[in-house]
Amino acid sequence: MIQKFLVTLNIFLFFQALSQEVHDKKVFELQNSGKKYSSDLILKSLTDADWCGMINPSEAYYITFDDGAVVKINSMVFLRNQMVFIPEGCVREIDLKDDAVYRINTDGYILRLVQSQDKKDIKN
Repeated sequence: MIQKFLVTLNIFLFFQALSQEVHDKKVFELQNSGKKYSSDLILKSLTDADWCGMINPSEAYYITFDDGAVVKINSMVFLRNQMVFIPEGCVREIDLKDDAVYRINTDGYILRLVQSQDKKDIKN
């Protein structure tokens, strides 16, 4: 009986590790709503987004939307204290800040806006 349970547990953990997606609501906290998106839309978009690769190991950071909304992205340390399992492969190696501006498109997907460079400005 115990052996069957351990095999089942190992299979579950194996497939959990393969999925490498993070959709837990404790990953983020809406700090301020903006003018363009409702709190409900922001929270739904955040919940639907995959946060794998966006979680800092020890420091939280903030993302800002184009309408002024601000969201805190919690750290791995915080999430572990909240008993949230995050696969190690989904945690950044170092703490990073994010100065990009984000937008929610008409389908509810979160877009990270980045500034493009002219080809002449890129050195080989």
